[in-house]
Amino acid sequence: MNQKMREMEMNILPETKILLEDSVEMKDILVPQRLLNKVNKLEEIGESFLIRQGAIPTWTYQQDLQQLEMQSLPNQFQGTPQMQEKYNKWLQKEIQQWIVIGLLSVKVLNGTFLVPRSDGRLRKILNCRMVNSVTMNQKFQLNDMEHLRQLIQPEDFATTLDIRDAYHHVNVHSSLRPYFGFAFHDRMYIYAGLPFGWNRSLYTFTKTLSVCIQQIRKRWKEKITSYIDDILLLHPVKQELQTMIKQIAQFLKDLGWGLAPEKCRMIPHQRFKYLGWQWNTATMDVQMPAPRRKIMKTLVNNWLEA
Repeated sequence: MNQKMREMEMNILPETKILLEDSVEMKDILVPQRLLNKVNKLEEIGESFLIRQGAIPTWTYQQDLQQLEMQSLPNQFQGTPQMQEKYNKWLQKEIQQWIVIGLLSVKVLNGTFLVPRSDGRLRKILNCRMVNSVTMNQKFQLNDMEHLRQLIQPEDFATTLDIRDAYHHVNVHSSLRPYFGFAFHDRMYIYAGLPFGWNRSLYTFTKTLSVCIQQIRKRWKEKITSYIDDILLLHPVKQELQTMIKQIAQFLKDLGWGLAPEKCRMIPHQRFKYLGWQWNTATMDVQMPAPRRKIMKTLVNNWLEA
C-alpha cells in the first residue's frame, strides 16, 4: 500500500497533513522547550506558571531522600544485542531532541527498559521505583468511558487529535533532573523532558494539558474530552466540526504542542475508536474491536484451561 492510500485510510487529506505537521520554526525547537518557547501565548490562557515551573519534586521526607541517594547502585539497560540496538536508536532520538542529556554524575541511577505498545511499537520506560518510594503520590480522576457516555449524544460526529511525544513536552525542573538518571553502555544520562515511569508524570502532564482543553471548550463551545494524549471532539453538525477541528489543531500547535498526523482523525464520523472501544453514535452502540476481542478470548480460554 502506497503512502497516499495509507493517508486516505487514516482520514488525512494532503492539505490537512500539512496543517498537522510542525511548522518550520517549531521543527528546530527541542521537545521539552516547545511549550516554554510559546510561553507568551500560554500566558494569555493562564498556563504560563505551570510551564515555567515544569515537573517539580514533591518528596515525602528529606531523610528518605538522603537514604535513597546513599543506596543508589549502578543500573544499566540489560537485553539481547538486538534489543540493545533498538534501545540505542531510541536513545539517540531522545538525545537529539534534548529529551535526555548526557552527564558525568547523577544522584540516582534508575533501571530502564523497552515495553511494547498496543500499536506494535516500543516505548522507553524509566523504572523510577526508588524515586517513587520517596515521592508523594497525587490521586486524581481521568475521564473514563462513563464520562464519555454522558457526553455523547445520538447522531454526534467525532474527530480525534493525538499529542506526539506527549509527556516529553513538560520540562523537568533542574532540581529534579538528577533523580531521573540512567546508564547505557557505561554512560550516564538524565531526563530533561518528563519520563514514563515517575508516579507523578501522568498527573503533571494531564494538569498541564487540561488548561488548554478548558480554553478550547470555552472558545469553541465544543464538546471535548481527553484521555492522556488522546483528544476527542464531538459535534452534531459534520461541516461545523470539520472547520473547528482544523482551528483547534492550529490552536494547540500555536501553544507549542506537537501533533501526530498518523494518529489524528480529521474527517468527522459517527463510527470511531476511542479508549480502546468502537463507538457508533448513529445506533449508540459500543463494541470491543475484533483484535482486542480475540486477545480477550485467548486470555479467558487460557485461564479456563489452567
